[in-house]
Amino acid sequence: MNKKVLITGATGFIAQKMIHLLLEKGYKINTLSRKRIVDPRINSFLWDIEKNQVEETAIEEVGCIIHLAGENIGAKSWTIEQKEHIISSRVKSTHMLFELLAKKKIMLDCYIGASATGFYGNVNDHIVDEESPAGHNFLAETCVLWEKAHQNLLSFTKRHIIMRIPMVLDANQGAFPKLIISYPLSLNYFGKGDQYMPWIHVEDLCKVVLFFMENTTTKGIYNINAPENTRQKEFIKILAQLKKPISPVFGIPSIAIKMGLGESASLVLDGQCCSSKKLVQTGFQFQYGMLSECLKNLVK
Repeated sequence: MNKKVLITGATGFIAQKMIHLLLEKGYKINTLSRKRIVDPRINSFLWDIEKNQVEETAIEEVGCIIHLAGENIGAKSWTIEQKEHIISSRVKSTHMLFELLAKKKIMLDCYIGASATGFYGNVNDHIVDEESPAGHNFLAETCVLWEKAHQNLLSFTKRHIIMRIPMVLDANQGAFPKLIISYPLSLNYFGKGDQYMPWIHVEDLCKVVLFFMENTTTKGIYNINAPENTRQKEFIKILAQLKKPISPVFGIPSIAIKMGLGESASLVLDGQCCSSKKLVQTGFQFQYGMLSECLKNLVK
C-alpha cells in the first residue's frame, strides 16, 4: 500500500492523535486544514471550504485519504446559520475532495470518511446496526447528507469506508473534560440519564483507522463504538467512583438543558444503543472495550 496519507480536519484533537500514530508506523503525512500546521514531520496544505479554494498539490501521490473535516457540532448554539455551516463544512469539503480526485485522475487505495452514530437519531433502547435506518433529527439529517457526499467518491478508491463515530473520549480534549468540569461539586447526567451513550477511547479510534488502512478486507459502513453499551447515568456513576474523593452524582432536568441549549440539547438527551458487531467480526480488538478500563485510563 502507498504509505502517503492525506488527513483533513488536521488541527482537531482526533486528527492530531492520528497523525502521531501514523508517523510512528512510518507513514508520510499530508494535511489539509484552514490554518497551516508548523511541524517538520508533515506536509501541511491549506484549504478554504467556504471559498472553494484548496492547495491541489496536497493530494498528489496520496494512497489514502482520512477525511475528518467538519465544524464542531457542540461549539455553538444551533442557529439557522450555524446549522448550515455544520452541514456545509462536511458536505462541501467532501465535494471538494471529489472534484480534486476527478481533476487529478487519482485512484486511491483507501478512502476513510467520518460520520457519526447520531445518524440513527434518538432510538435509545432499540439496538441499531449499520443496516438500521436514519433518524429524523438535525444530527441524523446531517449524517445522511454527509454519507451521501462520501458515497460520491466510490469510483476513485479501491476501498471505501465510512466510520460512524460516537463520543470520543480523551483525558484533555473533546467531550470528556466537559463531563467532569463541575467536579468536585458533583458529576451530572442529563435528563433521566437512561439514554444510551455510545463511546470510544481516542486511542482505539486511531487504531481503528490504522486497522482499516492495513486490512484490505474492510469496506463499507461501520459503527466504531466500543462494544459495551452504557446508559448515561451508569457512565457518570462509574466515573464518580473513580474520583478521589468520590463525587456525588445529580441529574440536570431535561427542561433546563433544553432552555439552555435549545435544539442542540439533543446531543446529550438523545441516545443510541449501537452494535459494533460488524467491526468486531473483522478481527479488530479494542484496547478499551470496557468502560471501567477506559475511564481508569482517563482519570489516572
